[in-house]
Amino acid sequence: MGSDAEVGFDARIIAATNVDLLECVESGTFREDLYYRLRVLTLNTPPLRERMEDIPLLVDAFLRESAQVMSKGAMTLSRGAWERISSHTWPGNVRELKHCLMRAVAMSDSNMIYVEDLRFDAQSPMVEWTHEPHPAESAPAERRVPDAQPRGGGKARGRQAPPQLPRQDQPAHSLNERQAAGMDYAREHGGMTRAQYQRIVGENIPPRTAQYDLRDLVERGLLTIKGKGPATRYLPAETRPPSS
Repeated sequence: MGSDAEVGFDARIIAATNVDLLECVESGTFREDLYYRLRVLTLNTPPLRERMEDIPLLVDAFLRESAQVMSKGAMTLSRGAWERISSHTWPGNVRELKHCLMRAVAMSDSNMIYVEDLRFDAQSPMVEWTHEPHPAESAPAERRVPDAQPRGGGKARGRQAPPQLPRQDQPAHSLNERQAAGMDYAREHGGMTRAQYQRIVGENIPPRTAQYDLRDLVERGLLTIKGKGPATRYLPAETRPPSS
């Protein structure tokens, strides 16, 4: 620098930006000579919403990584969760997807991640979503490649949505027979696990149905959650609801 003598050197510069440098040059916020020195080979990386075919591979990798870090078993997504992920616009790109799955793995108390387990940094303005249908009324969960349009797991604005989950202010007699038996046990013994709930109802119900029933009771305000993972206990709320 500042010398008339040329000094040879071997260097490679790799620069990255998320702004349009040519526009910055025209506005005077970036040096024009530096722009043309850097602009030899340009690679444009499209946002995640424009390469949705990459999402299944990224999801599998992030689920395995998160489960390993948190000492959990293999994790999978329900059909509704797949649909919700495929419809999100991902303004935070790959980093947002990774953090979304990390949160879901950390907070899930089973090896299945449901749509209600997903928390996004920014909600998609294009689609309004509802809860997943009851397990008894829907097809079994399966892993499949999502596309950019929502199907099955939620309903787009303007179309008739499926019935919503019962609200907390609904009467206690709206509980199904499994839930009523589980609440009696929880009140008598001070709480229960999901495995105990499955044994209590005596119907050989799958874990997914038991999980749905318990989440419904939590949303109604009848049960509270204590702990995480397989050791999660569901405790009766302090105020006992009226009996049916």
